[in-house]
Amino acid sequence: MSALSVAFFTLLFVFAYLVSPTMLVWGWARWIKRRPRSWTISSTLSFAGFLLASASALFALWTILYALGGGFEHLPGYSFFYQCLRRGAVLSLLGIAFSVGGVWRRSPLRWQAPASAVGTLAFWLLATTWPCFPTENDVCRDLQKPVLEFVNSFPQRLKPRCVFAPFRHG
Repeated sequence: MSALSVAFFTLLFVFAYLVSPTMLVWGWARWIKRRPRSWTISSTLSFAGFLLASASALFALWTILYALGGGFEHLPGYSFFYQCLRRGAVLSLLGIAFSVGGVWRRSPLRWQAPASAVGTLAFWLLATTWPCFPTENDVCRDLQKPVLEFVNSFPQRLKPRCVFAPFRHG
């Protein structure tokens, strides 16, 4: 696997599983402490972006819990799963769009909103390439190959557990 692929997937993992949860918790704590006295366009855009990133994170949690409960296992094909991924990514992209508009002036969520929205988008990008799905065509196998190599390069105790267990090979 190329060094660029390893760097890209490492960056996605860091944003999805470290940056996003940290920024969401920090952002909500900061928002509770320092609500703006006057709502400017910047603070409103930051808050809207942060709300969308939070909605995307809650939707990601729901998707994981639904998958762990075997929800995707009983549906034919993967259309519902990919609809969930699309909706989560759209929420994240909207969060990025709104929060970038709020970066230009000081507000309590000035940097937490875009960072958490980018982190949730990283989660959805990782979910689309997760190596637990059986593949019938070469295009999917080629897309999954770098992810499998990246995950297999971890020591056994650090390997992430696949949350979409019903789709595992074997």
